[in-house]
Amino acid sequence: MRRAVILVLIGILTFSTPIKAQELIKGHATVYSLEGTTKMGTQTRVGVCATGNKELLGKQIVVYQRLPDNSVGNAIGIYTVEDTGCNPNVIDLWYPNRIKDKVIDRTYENGCEGKIYIQIVE
Repeated sequence: MRRAVILVLIGILTFSTPIKAQELIKGHATVYSLEGTTKMGTQTRVGVCATGNKELLGKQIVVYQRLPDNSVGNAIGIYTVEDTGCNPNVIDLWYPNRIKDKVIDRTYENGCEGKIYIQIVE
């Protein structure tokens, strides 16, 4: 029981620590729903994303809103880069059509207009 409480506290401390914009990569987010096989040979699914930045292939990233004043907004999600896209500054998040619009709304709320920050987890 004590171990579980410690892990919960560590998790709270980790996510409540402010993230500095200079530690992050600027980019834009789009959402795609094309079903198929990714560049890494896996099936498209929630939690997978694509980018033209091939150096990120196979890495795990956290995507945050980039607010109009360039501060870090809400976390949009954690993704694994398993597919490639055309633009190295764009992260294409995969979601099925039925929830695609909700994710697009999340990347545009708070005046973000699809602008994001990316944190590489590795």
